[in-house]
Amino acid sequence: MGKKLLGAAMALAIFSAALLLPGWEWVRGKEKGDQPLDGTSLTASDQEGTAEEPSDGEQIFSRPDEMKAVTLTPGVDYAAGEELDADGVADKIDSLLDSAQEMGMNTVLLPLLRGERSIHPSLYFDALLPDTDLLAYLLQGCAERGLYAYPVVDLGVRAEGASALPTSAEEIAYMAGRAGEIARGYQFAGLLLSGYENAASAASYRAYRQAGGGEGLEDWLRQGSSSAVQAAARQVKTDSPQVQLGLLVGPVWAHASQLEGGSETSRVPTAYFDSCADTRQMATSGLFDFLAVDMPYATADPDAPFGALAAWWKAALTADEGAATPPIYALLHNEKVLGEESGWGAPDQLIRQVMAARENQLAGCAFGSFQTLRENPGKTTDKLLQYYRDELNPNTILKELSVDSPRSADSVTYEPVLTLYGGGDPNFDLTINGETVPLNDKGLFSVERELKVGTNTFTFEHKGKTATYTVTRRVKVLQSVSPSGSVRVPGGTSIKVTAVAYAGSTVTASLGGSSVRLKEVEAVDDSGEGTVDSYKTFEGVLPTSVSAGDQKLGNISVSASWSGYSEKMSGGSVTVTGAGEAPPAVVPGGGDSSSSSLGGSSSSGGSSSSGDASSTPSENLPQISGNLAIITASDGEAEGYSPSVNSNYSDPSCFPLAKGARVFVKGEKVTCSDAGYTDSYYNLGSGTRVEARDIQIKGQATVDANVVRGVSFANTGGVFRMTVSQDWAAPTRITLEGNTLTVRLYYKTGYRPRLDLPANSVFSAAQWVTAEDGADAIRFTLKSGQFRGLRQSYQANGDLVVDFNNVLTSLSGMRVYVDPGHGGSGDPGAVNGPLQEAAINKAIADKLVAELQGRGAVVKLGSRAKDLSARVREANSFGADLLVSIHQNSTTGASARGAEVWYFNPYSKTIASTISSRVATANLSGIDRGAKFGYMAVTRQMRYPAVLVECGFLSDATEGQNLANAAVQEKIAKAIADGIAAGI
Repeated sequence: MGKKLLGAAMALAIFSAALLLPGWEWVRGKEKGDQPLDGTSLTASDQEGTAEEPSDGEQIFSRPDEMKAVTLTPGVDYAAGEELDADGVADKIDSLLDSAQEMGMNTVLLPLLRGERSIHPSLYFDALLPDTDLLAYLLQGCAERGLYAYPVVDLGVRAEGASALPTSAEEIAYMAGRAGEIARGYQFAGLLLSGYENAASAASYRAYRQAGGGEGLEDWLRQGSSSAVQAAARQVKTDSPQVQLGLLVGPVWAHASQLEGGSETSRVPTAYFDSCADTRQMATSGLFDFLAVDMPYATADPDAPFGALAAWWKAALTADEGAATPPIYALLHNEKVLGEESGWGAPDQLIRQVMAARENQLAGCAFGSFQTLRENPGKTTDKLLQYYRDELNPNTILKELSVDSPRSADSVTYEPVLTLYGGGDPNFDLTINGETVPLNDKGLFSVERELKVGTNTFTFEHKGKTATYTVTRRVKVLQSVSPSGSVRVPGGTSIKVTAVAYAGSTVTASLGGSSVRLKEVEAVDDSGEGTVDSYKTFEGVLPTSVSAGDQKLGNISVSASWSGYSEKMSGGSVTVTGAGEAPPAVVPGGGDSSSSSLGGSSSSGGSSSSGDASSTPSENLPQISGNLAIITASDGEAEGYSPSVNSNYSDPSCFPLAKGARVFVKGEKVTCSDAGYTDSYYNLGSGTRVEARDIQIKGQATVDANVVRGVSFANTGGVFRMTVSQDWAAPTRITLEGNTLTVRLYYKTGYRPRLDLPANSVFSAAQWVTAEDGADAIRFTLKSGQFRGLRQSYQANGDLVVDFNNVLTSLSGMRVYVDPGHGGSGDPGAVNGPLQEAAINKAIADKLVAELQGRGAVVKLGSRAKDLSARVREANSFGADLLVSIHQNSTTGASARGAEVWYFNPYSKTIASTISSRVATANLSGIDRGAKFGYMAVTRQMRYPAVLVECGFLSDATEGQNLANAAVQEKIAKAIADGIAAGI
C-alpha cells in the first residue's frame, strides 16, 4: 500500500469522511443528535448545499443546491492498464479531483468496479490494488476539496464474469449484500444503486422454468427485479439509516402507446418491457431519497427527446399531492458530444440538456464521462462551464445559424460585392470558409466579400452545423432600361429615360439622332426601400420634335461602360404624334392695364395690383370650345405630372387638380412605360398632365369664359382659406417658387376683384399678376419663408376653395400621423436573422407617438394597411399637419450604415434634413446620409409635409443590433421629435 493510500485508510478508521465535508452540515437524523462525529460545530451558512431542519422522525440529508457531478470511472479515468502503482494511482486521483474542483463541479460519482475487480476491499470481488482501499482515498479526497461523493453500486455484476440476475432468493441476497457492505463500511453523501434490470434471456427463462413457471415470464422477471431493489434498499437502510439512497433508472419507463401513463416516446428500449423492471413503481415506492435518470438522448431526438423525458419523470414523482418530491438528477452521456448520433453534433447540446433539466425543475446533472470533459472537444466543456458560471448570453444560447444573405443556397448576382449577413449564437464561433467571423452580443454578423466573376462558394460553420451557399457572379453592366414597349408622345414632348447600371458607369441614351448622357441619382421604390447596392439609377431626358402627324423614331438605345465592360440595351419604340389642339387657357380680355408679368416684363408696362373694386365684368363673354372633361379622381385630387416630360413620375412642382374641375384635353391619350409599369395620361390645355383614370371625357363643348366675381380670405378650422367666387369650376395651376406661391386661374376673363388679405400665419401679401403664360394669377408672398401645404376643392356652384395649412412654430397642437412602415398582412420588411424591420418600425413608432404626445402634439398611429395609398387616405382623414413614416434600411451589396430621410414635396426637405442629422447620432452610427428626394407612395402628395425616415441599416450587424435595442429606439424617437421641432 502506498503512503498516501495508507493515510486515507487510517483517516477512515478515525472518522467518516463524508460526514466531515469542510464547511458543510453533516448528515444527521433526529435519533442521532445534532453534533458531528468530531464535535466540530458547523452552520448552514458555511455550506454550499442545503440541509433543512428535521421534524420528528424525519431523515434529512445535505445536498448541493444544484448537482454538478463528474463520474470517475476506474480503468478509464484512473487505474488504467495492468501494471498499477499505488502512489501513481493516488497522484492521478488527486489530479482528477483537483480538476473537478477547478471546473466548479460539486459532486463526484464513484463506480466501484473495473471489470471484475473492486476499488475497495470486498467480500465479493478481488481488489483492484491488493491491500489498497482506493474508495477510502477517493472519499477523503472529496472531503478535503468540498466535493459530495456518491459511490455507485452495480448490483448486476458477479465475479468470474457472470451476471447477477434477480431470479432466485440467493441472487437477491447477493445483491443486497453488495449494497450493504458499502453502506456499512463507509460514510458518504449518497449511495446510488444500478444494475437491477432483469431482461428476458435463455438463462432467465431456465430459472423461470425451474421456479415452476405459472405466471407470465415477464411478470415474473419484473417481480424479481423489484424484489432485488427492495432487498438492497432495506439492507442499506437497516445497516446505515443515515445514508442517502438513490436509484439509477433508465430514461423510458414505457411508451404511452404501450402502457397507460407512459411517456410520449417511441422506438427506444423501455424499462418495463425490454428490461423487465417497473422503474416507476420502484421510484415511487418511498424506499429512495433521490432518483438519477440515465439520459442518453439529445434534446432534439425524434423518438425520445431529453426535455420530454425530464418532464415525465418529474411528473411521475410529483403525482401525489402534498407528498415531498425527492430530488431527480440527470445522468448525461457527454461522451456523445459532437458525434454522429441524432442531436449530438451541436457543441451546445450539453448546455441545452442542462437548461432542459433546469426548466423541468430537476435538481442537477451528472456527466458520465469525465475523460470527455477533460478532453474538451470543440471547446464544449469550456462553453458548458461558462454557462454554469453565467458567463454566456442567456438570450442567444438557443440560437442556431441563420443566413439572410445570400437568400438561397444557389443564387446569381451581377453585384461585384456581396454583404453576407445573418445570425447565430455569439457564445460559439462562426466561420465562413474557415475564417472566424465575429457575432455581436445580439447574435448578428455582417461581413462584406468581393465576388470574382464565376462561382463563389461560402461555407458557414456554426454549432456543429454546416451550410454552403454558392453565388455565381455574372457581369451585367446594364440591368434595365425604361421606357419600354410602345411609347406614343405628342411632338415636342421630352422623354424621361431611366437606366439601372453599375455605380460609376458611363451611360448614354439616344433616339432619332439626339443623345444625352444620363446622370446617376438616388432611387427608392414605393415602400421606401432604397438602392444602396452596386447598381444605381441613371436618368436623363431625350427631346422630340414637333410633328404634324405620327412619326416613328425607332427604339431608344442605351449604352453603358464600366471597368472595360460595355453593353447596350434597347428601350421603348417611340412614335411622335401631332401635338393636338386645345383652346387657349388664357382668354383675351383677362386682366387689366395695371397687371404685371411674372416673367419680369409687363404686358402694359404697369405694376401689379391688388384688384379693382370699382369695375364690373362685361357679360359679353368670349366663347371657349374644345374637348371638355371633368376631373373625377376618387381621392378628391388628380396627381399632377409635367406635360413636357413623358414619365410615370409625378412632378413635385405640380399641385394636384381638385375633383370637379372642368378642363380641356389636348391631343390623344399618352402612354408612359417607366418606373416599372405602364400607364395612360391626358395632357390638359391648362398645362398639366393627369392620369387617364382620374378624368372623364365629355366630348366637344363650348362654354363661356370664366368670370371671377370675388376673392375672400378667412382663418377657419385650423387653416387659412381662400374662396374664389366664379362662374364655373375652371382649372388652376399652382406653383411654389422660392418665397412666393402663385395661383393661376385659367379660362378667366374680365376684371380682377380686390384682394383684402387679413392677418394670418402663412402669407404677408397677395396681389394680382400676369403669369409667364399670360394667365391671370394671384401671387402670395410667404410670411416666414415657410410653407406647409394646401388642398383645393370646388363647391357645387363652381367656387374654388383653397385651404392653406397654418404655419405652426411648435409641436403643441400639431397633428402628426405616424406610419410604422411595413407590417401590413404579415409583411416583415427587411430581415436580418431574428431582426424584422416591421417589428422595429412599430417599436420606434410607438415610442415616437408617446414622445410627441408628451410635447403637446395630437398624434395618430397608422393602422399599417397593406395598401400604401390607404395609409395616405388615413392621414388625410385625420387632418394631418405632418406625416412621418418609420423604416429601417438594408442592402445585400456594398455595406452601408447611417440614417437618411426621404421627401417629395419641397416644403418637406428642411424637416427631412433636421431629422436625418439627429437620428444619425441617436442610432450610434454618427453617419448622416442626409435628406433625399424620392417618389414614395406615403410621401408623394402635396397636402402637407411628409417624410420617410430610414433610421439605419439592419443589414449591418452592429447597426442592426443598435436598432433593435429599446434604449436606442427611445433615442431615435426623441431625435425624430427634435428634428421635427427644429424643422418647423
